[in-house]
Amino acid sequence: MKFSSGPETFAAMLVTTRWLPELVRRVERGVKALGVKIEKRAMLRFEDGTVCPALFIRGKRGWHLELRLRNALEDFLTLDRDEKPVRLDPRLLDPEFAEKKMRDVVEGRLAMVRAFNRSRHAGDVANEIQKLGVKNSRFRVWEFEGGAGEKP
Repeated sequence: MKFSSGPETFAAMLVTTRWLPELVRRVERGVKALGVKIEKRAMLRFEDGTVCPALFIRGKRGWHLELRLRNALEDFLTLDRDEKPVRLDPRLLDPEFAEKKMRDVVEGRLAMVRAFNRSRHAGDVANEIQKLGVKNSRFRVWEFEGGAGEKP
């Protein structure tokens, strides 16, 4: 993410340092509470040099989902992540506001996992997530057992 100024970038780095580990912990706890297995954790490097965590999870139908947390972090940090240059949400300096926004962002990602876990077909996953209105750039679902796999 490119912020409009050096001071804003520095503030975003401080907010990220404080809240990114918490974001990952909460998503992991929520995924486990849904009865979905986390098979792998990774740090992914994107083309723009950004590094962000991802969880590789397995749903009850044997499907696997790569849940990248880059978009969750961007949703948390910014007022509007599609705006260029992006602007840090200054309300995050208030711990109470940051806590509420964190809960909302985590719940959005867990809603995606719920949709993934209850869908009968890979195409249903894409439709369910679109209905949720959760911003996400890409997700992949694939099936290892019994078939060529479906990728929405």
